[in-house]
Amino acid sequence: AELPFGDWNVRQVALSGKLRKLLRYCFKLFENADEKIRNLRAQGKNVTQWGFIADLDDFTVQTQACPICTPFYAGYISTLESNYPGAMDGVFAVNTPASFETVIRLMTPFMRGDTRAVFEVFGTNKEKWINRLDAYMDKAERSVRLGGTKVRDSA
Repeated sequence: AELPFGDWNVRQVALSGKLRKLLRYCFKLFENADEKIRNLRAQGKNVTQWGFIADLDDFTVQTQACPICTPFYAGYISTLESNYPGAMDGVFAVNTPASFETVIRLMTPFMRGDTRAVFEVFGTNKEKWINRLDAYMDKAERSVRLGGTKVRDSA
C-alpha cells in the first residue's frame, strides 16, 4: 500500500474534530490490504503479509506532528498492533525530512518488536530509497511518484 502522508494536514483534521474519521480511513486501508491477502490466498497464492510505503514529501511538524496530532498516531499504532500483529513484512518511510524524527520518537515505543524490525526510514536521498524499493517490489506495482511505472487513478 502507498500513502502520500506528506500531503495530509493532520493538524487541520484535529482542529476540525475529525481525527476519529481519519483513523477510520486508516483502518479501512488496513482492511483493504488484509482483504487483498485473503483474495490472493483464495487464488492459491502463498501470501501472508503486506508492505506499506509512506511518502513524506512536504511533511512538516506544524501540519503532521503538532501536539494535537498525537492522538492520531497513538490510535493508528494501537489499532495496527492490536488488530494486525505481524501483518507487515516491510514498512518504508521515504522523503523523510529531519523533523520526522519527532514522529518516530512518538511512534516506536508503541510498536511491537517485529514492526520495528521491518520499519525503514529513508531521508530525501531518492537514489537510496528507490534502490531499496526496487529490491522489495516490482516497479509495475508502485506509482510513478515512488519510482514505479503504475499510473494511479485520480479518483
